[in-house]
Amino acid sequence: MQLFKNLSKQTLSEITATAWPMAFNAILIQSVTIIDLLLVASLGDISVVAFGIAGAIIAFIIGIQFAIANGTQLVLSRAIGAGNINKVGLEMASGWVINLSFSLLALIFLFFAIEKIIDLITHTEAVAIQAISYVNISLCLLAFSSLSQVIVVYFNASKKSRIPLYGFLVEIPINVICSAP
Repeated sequence: MQLFKNLSKQTLSEITATAWPMAFNAILIQSVTIIDLLLVASLGDISVVAFGIAGAIIAFIIGIQFAIANGTQLVLSRAIGAGNINKVGLEMASGWVINLSFSLLALIFLFFAIEKIIDLITHTEAVAIQAISYVNISLCLLAFSSLSQVIVVYFNASKKSRIPLYGFLVEIPINVICSAP
């Protein structure tokens, strides 16, 4: 056990204090999808299938946003750890530019190609119409998602991971209220 001989209780508690809100955030993000699915389920099979198709497409885009944000977090952590405020600002701005640029490109691509993509996935017109509608609604959130991801990783890199947690705790009831028929 030579590997763990320098591991202190303070290090373990710092890691735990930073990690548990991040883990809870991940659970909350998934719970939003489950809540949305439960609300859509009452609309019937076609709506559930359309939601699944649209959700997979949007999850792919948001997954790339998360990857860009995670890369930003790695760079931000170094700048914050070094206490270099100018570098922190530069890394934040760079993360936003990269994430927003990707989101804009994805938005433009999906705006023009979503019908063809969904036609490749389903051959049922009713499902395709609803899936296109769900994707178009979700496209409005891509820019906001890219901005919020960079803000979240700033707090995570600053060891203030509870702040995004509080935001998600407010977001879930708002999502339910907005999504409820």
